[in-house]
Amino acid sequence: MGQIDEHGPVLKLFTQTGSTAADWGNAGTRRAPSELARIVQWVHAEETGGELVTRVRELAADMQQGRRPIAAASVGLEGEILAACYFRQLPGRVGDLAGLRIAKARTPAGESTVRQLMAHCESELVDRGIAQIQAVVPDTDWNTREWLEIVGFECVAKVERRVVHLSPVAGSSNRGALIDNLAVTRSTVEDMEFPRSRTAHDHRRDRFVRAATFSERDLVQLLSQTFEGTLDCPLLNALRKPEDFLASFLDGAALDGTLPWWIYLRDEEPAGCVLLKNHAEQITELAYMGLVPECRGQGRGHLLVDHAIDQTRRMGGSALVAAVDANNAPAVRTYARSGLHVLDTMVVLFPRRTVQRHRKSA
Repeated sequence: MGQIDEHGPVLKLFTQTGSTAADWGNAGTRRAPSELARIVQWVHAEETGGELVTRVRELAADMQQGRRPIAAASVGLEGEILAACYFRQLPGRVGDLAGLRIAKARTPAGESTVRQLMAHCESELVDRGIAQIQAVVPDTDWNTREWLEIVGFECVAKVERRVVHLSPVAGSSNRGALIDNLAVTRSTVEDMEFPRSRTAHDHRRDRFVRAATFSERDLVQLLSQTFEGTLDCPLLNALRKPEDFLASFLDGAALDGTLPWWIYLRDEEPAGCVLLKNHAEQITELAYMGLVPECRGQGRGHLLVDHAIDQTRRMGGSALVAAVDANNAPAVRTYARSGLHVLDTMVVLFPRRTVQRHRKSA
């Protein structure tokens, strides 16, 4: 994500905070790209040609569909870019650092330049109403992490990405058809009984129902309850409203019977949720799993993970992936016992100003 070369002094700042569909129309083709596309291409110059064209075209499609506008900035000298970064705006008022490259050795002047670059993008994102500005980088990418800490970012969490590989159940290889078969309406929901608990607790009166049977308002209330006292990236939950998280999880999808979301009922009362998201290559993501405080520490987390695994198999998924705060010991144990092993570890960084403001208000 980050790279360091040697170049001369920096004299000029260019900023692009979005672009029209026309500007993006020929990004990644033989025609001259827009300045914004040029920044993206420069940041990812070391990627192979096919990977770079794919990345730029994906960003172009986002812009043309009115999704994920970009805040980008570059510093240059006589038309040559010396440092650049860009952010993508994600659903739920999140600004995510998508690329950073510094073509200047670490010197006081270079550090000042990159601070100026990052501060400019941060200011643009705040002006757009972004509540959470973040950078997520591999734990092994010390170069990018060091530069981010130099320019004012601070590590707030280490997130393990875990995966379990699955064998789909018979007859479930066609994911699309299976999703259609599982589609239900609010009035004709099919409740799903989960596997017998591996703990001593009695969960016979508990069950899962489709999230589509609940209103968005009810889901927001349930999400808010599951965030109370959470050990999973607590600072992230403090920066945004539950409505923002719901928008992030939905990511433009409709809350209907085709959405693989489930509500966990305890004595017929909502007590947790399992939110799945299907990706390409038969990969299913456990986008969110949570329990209300009074249901924690009773083995119910295993029931939720088991349900996610079972539903992934039923949808024809070949693997279930999930992300968990490495410091959330109970959740880490739950995932490990359910067979999800560590794929890699990512570091989440926030602007230091944001972290300090949160600490003062806590």
